[in-house]
Parts: sequence; structure tokens; C-alpha cells
Amino acid sequence: MTTSKPFLPHYLFLIIACTAPFLSCKKDGNSNVLNGCCDTPAINATVGLGHVYVPNVFTPNGDGINDRLVVNGDQNIILIRSFRVSDKEGTTVFYAEDVTPNDPTNAWDGTVNAKYKNGVYSIVMVVEAFDNATATLQGKVCNYRCLDSGEEEPISGAGCQFPAQVLNGVYDPSLPSVESSGCFE
Repeated sequence: MTTSKPFLPHYLFLIIACTAPFLSCKKDGNSNVLNGCCDTPAINATVGLGHVYVPNVFTPNGDGINDRLVVNGDQNIILIRSFRVSDKEGTTVFYAEDVTPNDPTNAWDGTVNAKYKNGVYSIVMVVEAFDNATATLQGKVCNYRCLDSGEEEPISGAGCQFPAQVLNGVYDPSLPSVESSGCFE
């Protein structure tokens, strides 16, 4: 007895195999620059006897809540030797050096060439503790302007760690983000 196999031309198999990675059921696909916004944990690290926290999201919309990206440190962090924020192409959009932690005047306001630009940015910084320990720390941050005007769709708040959730230089998840509920799902 002979069994017949269904005929599937090789070119049809190649078409399916090559296009499958581009098919997605996600709401925004890859079109939204904020996809995966809070997938990378915030910088929450021990440096010598000190502790540093930089959130993984901030919302520079002028409401006075989570508006600036500040390097937070406890009393044992004495100096931020350098703090660099770069876009996805690697272009530096903010740079500060030899600044004290917890200083909003030496923090990124979320602008790129004097305009707000939502996106996920890379952070590299060198931190010095009171005991002379230094560390180079890297991470990502989501710059999400979060306008309540309905211009922007809410993004997932899963994994987001906000500037307002810091206590003595340490991330505290029990503190509320105090962000507008219309910005995050």
C-alpha cells in the first residue's frame, strides 16, 4: 500500500519561514519606540559602602512628578564622576561630570536638541563612594513624556521603577510612583 504525502512546494515553505518572524499579535508591533520600556531593571547597585539608584523610567511632562533623571545615592556616595545618556544610535544626548548625587540641577530633563523625544536610552556612569570604591554602572532608561492629553497611548507599567520610589538613595518598591494612572496600563 502506498501513502501519498501532501505536496508543498519548496518556495511556499521558504515564504512562510522567512515571514513568520515579522508576524505579531502585539498591540503596537515594533512601531512604538517605548515597547519594552521597563524590561531592563533600574540601576540599583552597591558601590563600596554606598548605594546608587537610577530609575528605569521618568516622565518629563512638567507636572513636578518624576520629571528629571537623577542619579540617587545614599550618604556614602560622594561623587558622580561621569553620567552619560545616549540614544539608540550611540549619540550622547546628556553628559555631566563631577556632580553630587541627588542633585536635580545636574539631571537630564529628557530633551534631545531642546525637544522632548520619547524612547529608551542607554546610561553609563562612574560613581565614587566615601571609601574610595568606584564602579562603572550601565543600564537603560525610558523617557516617556506621559502627556494626559490623549496624544500618547498608555504603556505597560510592568517592571517600571520611578524616581519617586527612592528613599535614602535606595529603590523602595513600597513607595508609590505617584504617576498619572492614564499613562500606564
